[in-house]
Amino acid sequence: MTLTIIDVETLPITASNLAPRVICCSFAEGQDSWVLGNHPSDGLGTTLRDLFMHASGHIAGHNIAYDLMCIARTWPDLKPWIWRLFEEKRVHDTLVREKLLHLATHGNLDSLAGKQIRYSLAGIAEDRLGEALSEDKQGTVRVRYGEMDGRRASDYPQEFLEYSRQDADI
Repeated sequence: MTLTIIDVETLPITASNLAPRVICCSFAEGQDSWVLGNHPSDGLGTTLRDLFMHASGHIAGHNIAYDLMCIARTWPDLKPWIWRLFEEKRVHDTLVREKLLHLATHGNLDSLAGKQIRYSLAGIAEDRLGEALSEDKQGTVRVRYGEMDGRRASDYPQEFLEYSRQDADI
C-alpha cells in the first residue's frame, strides 16, 4: 500500500462557491514532498488521475472531502475515480480520525480535562507532534493563491511553495 498525503490550495471560498477551483496541490509520500500548480505543463490533473487510479494507492489529508470536492469541481472527469477511492476505502481523513479518537477514548468532542480540543491541522500538529506550523498559516499567503492561478509551481515565490507544502508534510 502506498499512502500519499494531499492538500489543495484554491481560489477563495465564497457564499456562492463553496468548492472553488484548485490552484495547486501539495503531495507527500514518506520523506518526499512536492507541489504542482494548475499550469498545464505541471500536469496536476494527470498526476491526480494517476494517483486515484493506482489500485493500491491510499490518500489522506485533513478534511480531505473538501479537497476532493474542489478537485472534482476543477477536473469533473475525475469524479468516478474519486467515488471509487471512497468505495474502496482508500480515503483517510485526519480530522475525522481525530474526532473519532476523542469520542472513543473519553466520549467528548469538545474538551479534554477542561481544555478545549483544537481540530485545526495546526492544533493537532501542536498537540500530537509538538510542532508549531509556520506563523503564516494564519497569515496572508493562504488567501492570495489566486495570484498563482495558471502559473507553474516552479515559478511560485518561496513563501507560496512552503505554505502549500507544509500541510502535506505534517
